[in-house]
Amino acid sequence: MNGCIKWSALPVCAALLAAAPALAQTRSSFVPYTTNGYVGFNAGQADYRLPCSAGFSCDDPTSFHIYTGGRVNEWFGAEIGYLYMGKADRQGGTTRGHGINLSLVGTFPAGPVTLFGKVGTTYGRTTVSASSAANEPVGDEDGFGLSYGAGVQYDFTPQWAIVGQWDRHHMKFAGRDRENVDALSVGVKFNF
Repeated sequence: MNGCIKWSALPVCAALLAAAPALAQTRSSFVPYTTNGYVGFNAGQADYRLPCSAGFSCDDPTSFHIYTGGRVNEWFGAEIGYLYMGKADRQGGTTRGHGINLSLVGTFPAGPVTLFGKVGTTYGRTTVSASSAANEPVGDEDGFGLSYGAGVQYDFTPQWAIVGQWDRHHMKFAGRDRENVDALSVGVKFNF
């Protein structure tokens, strides 16, 4: 299961991006009630904003996000995607998080550059293990939490764009209320 969570979505992402031009001929968007669809893949670094005890390492792992969306009009749209927040070595153990995200997206197009902001929810699942000396709550948790983010997109062709964005997801962790998990990423997007 853990291996599946880690990287099995990467072949799916590659297949989705490769198939996007053919799919675009028959569908306007994968998200209901939207047009001008897109698919994308971002990779970057996650930041589990949890306490780290002295004497233990706490790193920021590699994360990725595969997503699809569409627009209701020039200014608003919707997006759904899978995010993997990475496996962080923390407190003598590991912390992992992943989930499904649904967001409303506001855009401000200015030529080939588009600024955007997102707000929505993430159904996330986390797994925490730690050394007993760290006195850290361990176990699995899941549930819905608020998510939001912002970014910039540069269209270098009518179909292809480079995206840079920051996202924050409120995720439930063992023995804690919801905590922030941030992701800073860059990626590529194919516009239908």
